[in-house]
Amino acid sequence: MVKDNLIIDIGMHLGQDTAFYLEKGFDVIAVDADPNLIQSAHDKYHDFVKNHQLTLLNFAISEKDDEEVNFYVGKIQNGVL
Repeated sequence: MVKDNLIIDIGMHLGQDTAFYLEKGFDVIAVDADPNLIQSAHDKYHDFVKNHQLTLLNFAISEKDDEEVNFYVGKIQNGVL
């Protein structure tokens, strides 16, 4: 079944786009490689996660399956990376 109100946010980062779509009533799948950003979004948007309007996925996108991806995990200070 395809949802007509589904937004997929690839590279969620701080979640500004995700928040905009959630407030408009869309269901959102948000993907980010940084586990700290995923945890921050989970804490901030807990109610949306709980009611299944938001799904958070901690994945990196790569050219190959099962390839290890190295990336820099920045430090969030005052909501800014």
